[in-house]
Amino acid sequence: FTVPRRRELAAVIEDETDYALMHGYAAYRFGFRTEVVTSLQQMEARFRREEFNGKEEIEGKRHPYRLILEDMRLQFADKQADIRLSKPEDRARHCNLLADENDDSDFRFMISTGQEATVDDLWATNKWHLDNKRCGFGKLLMKPVGGPLALWRETDLRNQLHDGQAHGFVSPPAEIMDDLYDGHGAPGKLALVASTMIDRARRVLASADTPREYLLAAVLAGDAFELLGGKTPTMSLDAIKLKHVSEVRAECAFIGAGFHADLTDRFNEIHRDVGSVGRWYHPKQRKQAELDAKTTIYNELVKVYRDVGQMEEENQCLMQFRSMNRKLERPKGFWRFNPFSWSLHVIVSYGEWLMGRFWRIAFASVVWLFAFVLFAWQMDGQENFAKHLARQLNWMSGGTNEDTLFLAWLSSAANVVGVFHFGILVSYLYSLISRK
Repeated sequence: FTVPRRRELAAVIEDETDYALMHGYAAYRFGFRTEVVTSLQQMEARFRREEFNGKEEIEGKRHPYRLILEDMRLQFADKQADIRLSKPEDRARHCNLLADENDDSDFRFMISTGQEATVDDLWATNKWHLDNKRCGFGKLLMKPVGGPLALWRETDLRNQLHDGQAHGFVSPPAEIMDDLYDGHGAPGKLALVASTMIDRARRVLASADTPREYLLAAVLAGDAFELLGGKTPTMSLDAIKLKHVSEVRAECAFIGAGFHADLTDRFNEIHRDVGSVGRWYHPKQRKQAELDAKTTIYNELVKVYRDVGQMEEENQCLMQFRSMNRKLERPKGFWRFNPFSWSLHVIVSYGEWLMGRFWRIAFASVVWLFAFVLFAWQMDGQENFAKHLARQLNWMSGGTNEDTLFLAWLSSAANVVGVFHFGILVSYLYSLISRK
């Protein structure tokens, strides 16, 4: 049984503890052993070597970190006023292992609010140093970056690293993804430890109200999932749920950083992790179990975003929840051969798809309009296209005044389609305006 191992080191240098923990957690969740530096004393202990006989004895004593995430304007509580650390060259003079000639890190990122002094070009200077890093890749980022997934996306580490993870770290474990099944569950001792961690994460989350507490719950749940390796499915799915709920609550706890989050990466990870666990179920139960797990996780995320009033993110999770729930409710047994059941299922699914985005409602309405226009034009070529277009607009708006049976049926169909899409539009606008 293989437990994911963290072989590479990362350092987070930050004077704000909550940001330090969030960025440190991001590196940890993607496979790095992370050291969080929140004081000048800690920074000196890791990145400073004393001179030896007038020369810096750096050979063989370079720092061990492959990834460095650092705040641009460091104002440590134990820093003297005359010590400047805002520029790479300033840090190099004080902590010589951060000098470009001594820094062998593959990735170095400096994070700033973007605040510029009127008398210097701090932003441009730091950007130049990072862009021209002697080895590896460097970049200047703007605060607030967001949660761990947003940080990994902004740094481009999800593309720079193999599978977006540190070297030697594989999660979910390789034997899950390669179908190398060994045994019927996680080893008993690991399962016991994981169960204890999940219980502790649940208790921490129940009383948490600060980012660091939410992050603690996320670490406990994430480590429990790694220890289980998906081999104890129910417990593993519980760990996945707690991990994502804790992360989202931590992100939302950062004022100014939690709104309008792109949830695509989170959704992809949920599908991947739940799928890896689902492979331990019997094939006949696998799909149903995965859908049920995803529905539960998305429902929990909906509650989190609703609690903090983030309607856009809540709507994205609702879309996923509705999709999973609709798949669970597909006609089964005798009803799977009933065309009326499938027709109702398709109509409801189509309505849920429309509710996801405004552009979908507008696009679908235009497609239906021109479909009716082209059909009527082909059936009655005596009238020009513009007249057919005006007529269909009138029909889809609820109007009708036709003499022939064909046009009466066509106008009725256009009425139904128009009313359906108008109802979806009203529901969508209401969901945006209202606060439930």
